[in-house]
Amino acid sequence: MNNSRGILPTALFTLLRLTPIGAALTIITQTSALPADQVARLTDLLMRLTLALIAWSMSEGAFMLWFRERSAGSQMARGYGFVAIFFAILVMFALLIFRAQCSQQVFLILLGALSLRGATRASWEQGRPQAAVFTSIFAHSALAAISFLLLLNDHLPWEGAVISFAVGSLLAAVEIAWYADTLQSVHARWLLPLYRILLALAPILVGMLSLLGRLPHIYLAIYLVFILTAKAAKQIALDGRIASQRFLSIAAIYIVFVGILIACHLYS
Repeated sequence: MNNSRGILPTALFTLLRLTPIGAALTIITQTSALPADQVARLTDLLMRLTLALIAWSMSEGAFMLWFRERSAGSQMARGYGFVAIFFAILVMFALLIFRAQCSQQVFLILLGALSLRGATRASWEQGRPQAAVFTSIFAHSALAAISFLLLLNDHLPWEGAVISFAVGSLLAAVEIAWYADTLQSVHARWLLPLYRILLALAPILVGMLSLLGRLPHIYLAIYLVFILTAKAAKQIALDGRIASQRFLSIAAIYIVFVGILIACHLYS
């Protein structure tokens, strides 16, 4: 895998991986009517969750650097090992801070989501991209589900589960594009069709909820995303592969998707 990434694309990718924790805020319209104490509690929980995710991401990066240097027999491996231990301790404190304010159910789901994120990162780095494709979908979906659980007092309606999977599938497409170089040696017929499904699935699911009356009809505007996904899917089909050079265009599709959800939330 080509590790020479620009600062801005890397920062964008890192920030996008945090966005599932705000999924519920783009859907549930009753947040504006919440009492001030509940708003403060929700804000506090989201800040604690964000801290835990940032600490985990830093720990992932440090551990992977240590593993890479250790495999290469580098003398720098010990230094990276100390850094990895430091961030592991930081993760423990961040998780304890979050656990102090959340329920056991939410905390267990968070641990599962973090485990899936770790498995995803390890799979990309260690040459097992097929596994990473699926673990990334469920990792991002689980984080989105946590946002609904926090906002709805540990209740996850089926609509919330559908929206969480929609967010997770499209963000997984972004992640796959970021690590596309690792897929060049993978000859799997299912990969390109699955990728095109991931691009189209998110607007289909959200639009379906709107058609069923489970979301306001203004959310039908999400079908505008198809203009972008159709173009991207056509180009991928012509190329016959997923190219890392298309990361920014796939990330733009995800940003537009989230932007439309926010706009629909504001005007619903």
